Amino acid sequence: MRAPGVLLGLWALALGGLMAALGVLPSGTANVWAKEIGLDRLDWVNIFALEKAAERLAQAEVRLVDIGMGNGHEFLLWSGMGLDARIVNSIEPRLRWEKTLGTVHYALLALWNSIGWEGIDLRVTAGDRSWEGRYVVAVASNIRMYAGGLMELAPDARFDDGQLDFWLIGGRSVMDAVLRVVQILRGTHVDAPGVVHFQASEAQFESDADLTVQFDGEPTVVSSPLCFETRRKVLRVLMPAPEPSSHILTLPSGRDA
Repeated sequence: MRAPGVLLGLWALALGGLMAALGVLPSGTANVWAKEIGLDRLDWVNIFALEKAAERLAQAEVRLVDIGMGNGHEFLLWSGMGLDARIVNSIEPRLRWEKTLGTVHYALLALWNSIGWEGIDLRVTAGDRSWEGRYVVAVASNIRMYAGGLMELAPDARFDDGQLDFWLIGGRSVMDAVLRVVQILRGTHVDAPGVVHFQASEAQFESDADLTVQFDGEPTVVSSPLCFETRRKVLRVLMPAPEPSSHILTLPSGRDA
């Protein structure tokens, strides 16, 4: 059983460049995309969330958004290396009953599987800029939210700007990872020492070994180098009104579809 985020990536690839538009109902585990576009998730508090989402999507505007690619693997949300990829590779695929426990269960599994983590050595290049070091996590993000929507990693990310937001989170231990999580939750990671952030349409990640990666929650292993690129405005999506466009899109309503 593929994760909902994985299905998002597959639909993004299948619909990219076509006139059909992608509409997502918030019935998955974390519903990160739905949260980004302002839809309530289905839970015991919002038992009619699907019906309300369907009504809003039926009246939604079609907008054009980017998708990311990494060595031929497509993603709509994000791709990650380091601790998060290690965790995803360790616990996915989960059983259906495990997914019903949601992000709390995932967080507990993540903590358990992070024991003994010592970071990942990477050489990163984007144009004439380069960085090298040991990182807890390295992320290429197309959206603001991360970690199942639990935290806002990339506050300046936009779906349609032709760029990915890259984050290199320095560290070499579980304690470093805990510190970084606290910083991200507080929003202080943006200017924190040891954290690198840059935006680019292309970037290359190199390692002395194969790279364990996740693309929209799908675990895999790729050969180094891992080359990221952006396919700009190739996917048509349904964006319900009122849309949080000032936060997630560069162009106002009615300008690009």
